[in-house]
Amino acid sequence: MCTIFTLFSIIGINFSADGDYDGLDDVDEMNLLNKHAPKLIFHPEENERPRTVESLFYEYNHDLVSKRIDYRLKIIPSLDFPFFRIDKVEVVKEEMMIKSDIKLSDLSKYSEESGKGWKLMLARRGKKNNFISSLPYTIYGHCFKTKDSFGTQYIELQYWIFYANNIIRDLPDVWVEDTNLKRALHIDHEGDWEFVAIRLSKDYPYEPQQIYYSAHYPINWTEDQIRSWENVTKYDNTHPIVYVARDSHANYYSSGDHKSDIQYIGYEYTDRTGYGETTIPNVINLGEKNASLNNCDWIKYSGLWGEDPGSPKGPVYRDTGGIGSWDGMFHDNPGDIRNWVFFYSLQHKNVKIKIFTIDGELVREVDEGYKEPGKEYTYIWDGKNNNGETCASGIYLYVVLLNDQKIKEGKLAWVHSSDIIPLVRYSIGNVRIYLYTIGDPPELVRTLDEGMKTSGNHVAVWDAKNDAGEKVAYQVYIYLIKVDDIKIEEGKIIPAYLRPYIYDVSVSANSFSIIVQRNWTSFGADLR
Repeated sequence: MCTIFTLFSIIGINFSADGDYDGLDDVDEMNLLNKHAPKLIFHPEENERPRTVESLFYEYNHDLVSKRIDYRLKIIPSLDFPFFRIDKVEVVKEEMMIKSDIKLSDLSKYSEESGKGWKLMLARRGKKNNFISSLPYTIYGHCFKTKDSFGTQYIELQYWIFYANNIIRDLPDVWVEDTNLKRALHIDHEGDWEFVAIRLSKDYPYEPQQIYYSAHYPINWTEDQIRSWENVTKYDNTHPIVYVARDSHANYYSSGDHKSDIQYIGYEYTDRTGYGETTIPNVINLGEKNASLNNCDWIKYSGLWGEDPGSPKGPVYRDTGGIGSWDGMFHDNPGDIRNWVFFYSLQHKNVKIKIFTIDGELVREVDEGYKEPGKEYTYIWDGKNNNGETCASGIYLYVVLLNDQKIKEGKLAWVHSSDIIPLVRYSIGNVRIYLYTIGDPPELVRTLDEGMKTSGNHVAVWDAKNDAGEKVAYQVYIYLIKVDDIKIEEGKIIPAYLRPYIYDVSVSANSFSIIVQRNWTSFGADLR
């Protein structure tokens, strides 16, 4: 037998197989997927476990349901985001279609346009069979070659994890601002696809470079979503440790509380991870959309994987809400890198003014009290020291302190019996945001001059361009938010989508349409 294989090798016959036609040997794909399969750590209070869609169809009957509701809304314009107020909602039209007893093999028929509007529903007729999900559990993999917008080639490993239910305990109520119209976020839902993606170098030994978690940060993407491989805890140096959040099944790199904040509508939710059951799951290679492997042709299904409005689409059509997709979680399309949103707040600050001699001797200290940001102020020195004595004529130094931090310094001229008035002018609430590359030393990429801001909450937007107006590369950046040249916040960011979680608004001269995502509804509204 060895001789036969040697002969075939000499004459150029290759025994490798590429059943999904992506340019990678299927055996090599499985080796990589198994080598770096995540080690999942579940919260001790989590009841759901990963399962296969095959087991779901084995256990239950399924129907496909399509429902369309057309609404007419009365809209009142507003100056605040989202720049309108919903005054009245009327149902204009409602349609329902049901396809009963759908088999798993039927799902591929509902692909692309034919699958839009459909959602998978467990039939009410009961179970077909009993199924128990058990260790080590099974997830799905996708291994392929791609390149980023700079032409850098790499290999990407995607791990798609399916849960039958996504039920959140202690979910707060959510109300759209300025209305009494309750708009649920539909975080509770049937069917839940989560993911972990790993970027590898394109050549052997295929070194891991980055990892991407399906963490719940719906507005901005930070290092809680994308981290360098060096900053990841690993098992056996190859399997990334992934903490699965209780109830939501979002994936994180660490244990603890992870705040998810949808600030447009004042919604807060905390994902909790902890030390419970652990597993390195088995992996089924999905192959590619039009050349699936292992009888996974169901990946063509473009509808939703549950009855509830918040149920997600499957891996091929899953919108991650951020940077990537099935075709590449790390693939930077410059047209898709849009904005980064900064949220910050200003409060009243205590102001002190100190006056010194040229030699540095303190002669006067004045407490101006708490001042409102966003204004300019003037202090007139009467030429007296702290004891009420008149100081000698001459040049003096002054310092303005904001909460005991210096924001301004300068010189004063004090002359007896003169028309010269020694003034100290200062302003409070001048905001600048600085963005730097990560390096030694860091390079300043952009300065956002937000100007004078009053007390309260504020929003700043970076358009992912440098000071020359050029689009920046997709990478991690350092940011500093300074008020009156005092640092109030710093961190690391990756520019990505600015995508409000609920609304996608398109505007024309007299009307606009609102698509409420994840709710299969369309709205028409008239501003006239």
